[in-house]
Amino acid sequence: MPLYHLGRTVFSREVARWSVAWWPLIPSLLIFAPLPSTFYALPSLIMISLLLAGLRRNQPVWVVAAGALLSLLTFLTFTFIPLLLL
Repeated sequence: MPLYHLGRTVFSREVARWSVAWWPLIPSLLIFAPLPSTFYALPSLIMISLLLAGLRRNQPVWVVAAGALLSLLTFLTFTFIPLLLL
């Protein structure tokens, strides 16, 4: 899980466990679960994990992958879905 990995990498295992345990209790996840915009946090966590791994290991490919994912996330709205159907 990206949230656990990011918490363990940046802080500690205990912080990672607590963050994963409390994640389902976030009000936006509980209240707005039918709306797909609440699940945008997962790709954002993956992007941050890629960026941190690339910077710590000095691997520019991972930093570029994080940037590519970030640029993809800027267009990740359901407004553009009808364009895929054309």
